[in-house]
Amino acid sequence: MRRKTKIIATIGPATNSYPAIEALYEAGMSIARLNMSHATVDDAASIIHWIKTLNRKVRYPVPVMLDTQGPEIRTGVLDQPMRLSAGQVVYLDATPAPGAGDSYAEGARSRGVPEGGVPTPLAEGARSRGVP
Repeated sequence: MRRKTKIIATIGPATNSYPAIEALYEAGMSIARLNMSHATVDDAASIIHWIKTLNRKVRYPVPVMLDTQGPEIRTGVLDQPMRLSAGQVVYLDATPAPGAGDSYAEGARSRGVPEGGVPTPLAEGARSRGVP
């Protein structure tokens, strides 16, 4: 008899290998969740490849759930807090900050921010600002 309860396993640094994913399946994983806020496209492609490989070997295939939080740009480490006000123009730039690696810039580029920046006016009371 097949169980009705589903187990969603988030694939992260500790489970980012084929043997770990296979062990999760053997432990009862029903769905593999990828948190795209913290994964690159290449990371996701590797994990999906491993799950497809697993699915060719098992009786019950594992679906992949991509958790996409929505538009978000991680600013990285700032030397001091930024004070922003309505009407102020800020520049979003996908150029990697010194010492930050390329992950922040890659996240910005994947959301449409070009290297070199794009002016983005802030609206009063806005919690977020879409990128053109």
